[in-house]
Amino acid sequence: MKKNILSVVLTGLVIMPLAGLAQKKILPEEQEQGYQICDLMVLVNNVVSVVVIGIIPLIAASIIAWAGFRMITNQGDADIAKQSRAILIAVVIGLVVMYGGWAIVSAILAGMGYNYDWPPKCN
Repeated sequence: MKKNILSVVLTGLVIMPLAGLAQKKILPEEQEQGYQICDLMVLVNNVVSVVVIGIIPLIAASIIAWAGFRMITNQGDADIAKQSRAILIAVVIGLVVMYGGWAIVSAILAGMGYNYDWPPKCN
């Protein structure tokens, strides 16, 4: 019974904030001449923005909360505490690698003179 309640609560914590992302347009608006190749870049940018800025932090926060809950309620079991700590470390390392890579690519592009006129405008 406890697992069912915990599953419902965690699912609600993950899914409810995603409702706010529903307002972001993912598909670019169609122009008079139809879709162009730069519309593909707009689509990719929108999908990456939703995933990296919206979904991944929610999943990471849920996993961190779950691992912290397991660590607090381990009742003296060293194995559960060790597994929970490993999960916390893996999530933090994953977030650092993901956002660090994003920062490195942004810095390289800025060094090459990229003007950050994003998303590209299709004329």
